[in-house]
Amino acid sequence: MVEYVSAIAKQIRHLATILCLALIFTLCLSFGTETAIAAPACRVPNSGNWNINSDCDLVRDESAPRNVQIRNGSTLSIPRGRSLNINLSNFNLRVASDSKLLVEPGGKIGSCTVNSDRPRNEEIGADPNLDGDRFIEVIREMLPLSKHMGYVVSLQNSDLRNVAWDASGYAISNCDDPEEGQPFTIDTATAWGSVSKLITATVVTKLAQDSDQVDLGDRFAPYVPDRWNIDAKFNDVTFAQLLGHRAGLRKSADSNLRTRLEKTYPYPSGASAVAEEFKNRCPPRNKDNSPDGKAYGNVDPEVGIRCYSNSGAGIAGRMMMRAINPGGAQAWEQQNARTSDNNYDEEFKKWSSLLYLGLTDSQVLRPANIDFGREANCNIQQFRANGQPYARSYISGQDPDGQLKDDGTLTCFSGGWVMSARHMARFMRTLRHSDAIVNRATYREMTDCGIGFDGSLRNVNGGVAFGKNGLVPLGSGSSKHNYAAYVVMLPGGYTAVAASNSGNSSDLRNALIAAFNASYSPPGPVRVSSSSCPYW
Repeated sequence: MVEYVSAIAKQIRHLATILCLALIFTLCLSFGTETAIAAPACRVPNSGNWNINSDCDLVRDESAPRNVQIRNGSTLSIPRGRSLNINLSNFNLRVASDSKLLVEPGGKIGSCTVNSDRPRNEEIGADPNLDGDRFIEVIREMLPLSKHMGYVVSLQNSDLRNVAWDASGYAISNCDDPEEGQPFTIDTATAWGSVSKLITATVVTKLAQDSDQVDLGDRFAPYVPDRWNIDAKFNDVTFAQLLGHRAGLRKSADSNLRTRLEKTYPYPSGASAVAEEFKNRCPPRNKDNSPDGKAYGNVDPEVGIRCYSNSGAGIAGRMMMRAINPGGAQAWEQQNARTSDNNYDEEFKKWSSLLYLGLTDSQVLRPANIDFGREANCNIQQFRANGQPYARSYISGQDPDGQLKDDGTLTCFSGGWVMSARHMARFMRTLRHSDAIVNRATYREMTDCGIGFDGSLRNVNGGVAFGKNGLVPLGSGSSKHNYAAYVVMLPGGYTAVAASNSGNSSDLRNALIAAFNASYSPPGPVRVSSSSCPYW
């Protein structure tokens, strides 16, 4: 019996030993190799440099927006079947001495090539006076996809019908989207840049038209925030002058609106004869084009001289919010009486922006049957979040990696509006052909005075046109990405819009005018009505 119990105990000891060895072997398999422990998935930013400061694994095909820098003792792992695309023609991959780039067999780093065979979609409607086929033919000749990643052009007639539209190329390239890219269509949301100034001018003009308190010819100075001081030069500047680029503001400025209105650069008193000739031309910022060789680059134009300014629409829009709502403006002043100047300015930006967006919705977008938020807003990233089609911006038609514009909700006045070409066209034809937004007399003032428009175009078959350009540059130098846009009221009741996610707005303007000139046959004698502006 004793021998039997001893044998059983020996068997148990052997079994325990085997189980222990098995457990140790399992632990060795689990922890004995580095590759068995997965690092966190890499998170590639939408724009800017990708700085990798901790270990990560590429879990899907990715495209870096700009430079890739691996540092801080980190390891970037690219496993089998995964690819990291970097635009090596413009950007770099740098690995610090204490860091690693691990490309496993079957993984790769490459510079994606944009597909040359890109999607196109067009539609041509019957029109007795315009050849839609010829219109699109010229558009495609002048907007080659080697220069434009993608674009859309839409033309409507006075019957509010689409006569012709052409959507070509990518809104998001096949390098940014491994599923062969996203085509540009008439429903792709894109940034319209300074075309936003036309929307702002429309809402400000509409409010002045309907108000008993303020007119476009009124001075804006009485409506500036209580803590702001403005240079005496601006005391008599009107809302119309702000919207018509005649307020004495330079093209752009690096300072905020408060500082911009407090500080101006007068023409040199010692060069009055030269300045008298020079002041009739808008001096470019930080450039010397003076006839006597003196550096007048920082000189502001005089009030009344047309000089394109990115500040004017923002000032006009924000001050109009106070002009039509004096009680609300006073309540806001009391609420912010004890805040610091920085907080005061920031809160004013928020207050005026939210009022502006609400009034643009009720006074402009809704009358044009455009849904604010879902179909038009100031943040292109909201379209992406909603799963709606949107466009990234590119350097050219060959650039593999796009960028995405930041949220412009609180700075939308001068260049932030985002919508599709379909909805921009709807706004344009509603503005021109109905009283839903402004009446006909107010619309004529907008065109005759250049309120929101860049001015008249007289090289157009059939008479005079009125257009507005837009450009959203992202980055600088050789790596500058652009959203570009152009809208125009053409003779014969036609309106046209064009948008591209690369190139520039002058290309779009030239293509629209050339295509219209080649395809439109005026039905009768061309009548060019004389224009007059009551504001200057």
